[in-house]
Amino acid sequence: MPLKAKVIRLPKRSSPGETLSDSALLAALGTGDVAALGALYDRHAATLFRFLCRLPHVDEQEAEDLVQEAFLAAQHAARSYRGDCSVRTWLMAIAGNLSKARARSRQRNRSALERARLQALPTLVSADAEAQLRQRQQIARVAAALADLPHDLQLAYVMCELEGVPGVEAARVLKTREGTLYRRLHDARKRLRAALEGEGPC
Repeated sequence: MPLKAKVIRLPKRSSPGETLSDSALLAALGTGDVAALGALYDRHAATLFRFLCRLPHVDEQEAEDLVQEAFLAAQHAARSYRGDCSVRTWLMAIAGNLSKARARSRQRNRSALERARLQALPTLVSADAEAQLRQRQQIARVAAALADLPHDLQLAYVMCELEGVPGVEAARVLKTREGTLYRRLHDARKRLRAALEGEGPC
């Protein structure tokens, strides 16, 4: 009878993510072990995404971006981890702080847009209290309408109307056709004019 070859089964090698704890992975990451970053990502990315999506000001697209940013931030801050909370909680704190920074940035942008818009509005001087009230209401309507504009329309309006950038130049830096830029300007003016007249957007 022919002899059968003996089959030797080698033990399955585990990946670092299967054998190391979160703390050990983070310590390895602090020494520059990129594989540890991948293992942590596989373990906690879904948790961070769910956490971020539950925040009222974060949509799914932003949550995906923030998850990526959180792990990059964790890579730089790995050596600062002191073990006084779980790695999962530490990562969530990083993601939450990044989300808060983005929200503050959006608020600063809105405030800057409103200040620019107020500077662009004509100054109406009236001793009549009722006229002053109407003026404040108009300003509030325009501010709300400007904040509600899509980002592309806001950008075109602020650059061209408030900052005085020529349309040709604005179209170039925004990487869009001139016709598209002028259509955005038209739409922005129309919506703001409707708000100033107390009408809803068309």
